[in-house]
Formats: sequence, structure tokens, C-alpha cells
Amino acid sequence: MVGVAAVLLAIGVTTAVASTTTAFGIFNHNIDPAFWGDASVTGPTADFHAWAYAGWGASISGWAIAIIALVHHGIANGLRWAWNAVAAGVLVWFPLDTGYSLYYGVGFNVAIDVFLFAALAVPLAMTWRSTHERHAG
Repeated sequence: MVGVAAVLLAIGVTTAVASTTTAFGIFNHNIDPAFWGDASVTGPTADFHAWAYAGWGASISGWAIAIIALVHHGIANGLRWAWNAVAAGVLVWFPLDTGYSLYYGVGFNVAIDVFLFAALAVPLAMTWRSTHERHAG
């Protein structure tokens, strides 16, 4: 899970600082058409676009750091509350993000969500027993 969180951290920072650059082109190319069709994003819309991605990236970065800390210091030590915190975060994030992405027709984000959900759910399932035994805190 630390590896997945490290990837999330990299995505978050990149999203926050590079959404207006060509490095972010694959995201813009796959997300923007759901809202603007073939039109380019310009003027105040481009400013809002950059601001929204900066906030989104910052939020992803913070979430990733929290996951890293919870996994490294909590789940690795068999602490139930740490496992529960990561699982609760995933279970709140996934249906909300994926549901709204489906609603707005942003299939690219749905695919990323499903991949990340699986990448987090598998190690969560694998660590359930070690964090939920009777002696776990």
C-alpha cells in the first residue's frame, strides 16, 4: 500500500503543479472532452480548470501522505484502527469519485479509480487478519 500511496502522491503533486503543462496532456485529452467537447479550454474557464486541478492534486497528495503514515506506522504494527482508517477512506472516496465520474461521463477517471481501488483493496484484504485479531489495537 505504501507503493500505491507513493504513486498517488506523485500523481497529486503533478496534478497540482503541472495541470497547465503538456506533461498533463493525457489527462486533459481524456477528461476535458466530457465537458467541452472538442473546444479548447481558454480564458476564465482555463483559470478555473487550473485552480480545480491544483486543489484536487493537493487533496490527493495529502490523502497519500496520510495513507503512507497509517500503513507504515499503524497497519505494519497490526493496529486495527489504522486499517479501519485506510479502509474507510477508500470506501468513501471510491463510490463518490467513481459515481460522479460516471455521471459526468469521465470514463478515463473511472478507469483510474478502478485500478487504484484494486491496488488498495488487495493489500487491505491481505492485512485484514493481522490487524483484526483479538490482540490488535
